[in-house]
Amino acid sequence: MPSPESPVLKRIRSTARQPRQQGGVMLRLHAICLCLLMAIPASARADDSVNLPVLRIGMVESHPAMADPLKIRSIEDAYERALDIPVEIIRFPDLAALVDAHASARIEYAMHTALSFATTAGICDCVVPLRRPVGLDGVEGFRAALLLKTGIEAKSARIAYSSRSSLSGWILPNEAMVSGALEIGETIEAGSTGKAIATLASGEVDGVIAWLPIGRDDSNDPLPARVFGGDYASGLEAVGDLRVAWLSDPVYHGPHAVLRSLPVDLVEKLDIFLDALPQGRPALFDVLEPYQSGGYKPATGMDYQALERLAMGLRESVPPGAGSQP
Repeated sequence: MPSPESPVLKRIRSTARQPRQQGGVMLRLHAICLCLLMAIPASARADDSVNLPVLRIGMVESHPAMADPLKIRSIEDAYERALDIPVEIIRFPDLAALVDAHASARIEYAMHTALSFATTAGICDCVVPLRRPVGLDGVEGFRAALLLKTGIEAKSARIAYSSRSSLSGWILPNEAMVSGALEIGETIEAGSTGKAIATLASGEVDGVIAWLPIGRDDSNDPLPARVFGGDYASGLEAVGDLRVAWLSDPVYHGPHAVLRSLPVDLVEKLDIFLDALPQGRPALFDVLEPYQSGGYKPATGMDYQALERLAMGLRESVPPGAGSQP
């Protein structure tokens, strides 16, 4: 069914059907039509933000702010002031639900992990990353790494890893094994990072799947102080000499992302708001980013492209919370 015409267009069509009169009348009519055609795109752009009744922001239930109604309201209030439109935080039980909502446009904005953004982008190509958080020490993400004892080859080694829900511990190295980029003799799920390191120290295994931070200048630090961000340095030092036998592609911290269809002026306001947040409202930044405190960097789709290819092959098998931490 054809869409109804506006009263203005009806009037123009009615006038156009009338017998030709003076040339000046026709010239004026042509001028009016031209002005209307030129004005329509500009009007649409100017009214885009007004036409969005509410900005819905998706966050997973496990985010620390979700436990405090005052923090939720402080987030909504800050975005509302910056954008001049109503904002509503939408809770999701896990990352799988967040991905589904963003890909189906039931929310316009989401705070993603790297894997959940890559999965969303692979499903619909409808989302754009805005900013990604950075650690106070400059850490922007990590690489999964295979650590081996000296003199051991990966293809004959017994390797411990934390759990199948770990992006660095299992998902990334498993993808490398499936693709043929990494060959390991045997893998053993330890249940946690601490238990994986304990099996390495006891001699039960020959190596461990770990992660190394990216973005921080720590090249002069010993390997145990760099692996796992230094959290398990003492346990690894007890093992003796270790070497890095394999590294994954970089995995950057998950971005704040919006629907590609969001009005340009609104996206610009969001960029300005996020850029100013660490210095202008540090307490609110800490609420949004409880694990990173170094501000934001611009994010691009290329940052997550390698993960996007991985995510498409794992959509049915990755646990709902996979990738929320390294």
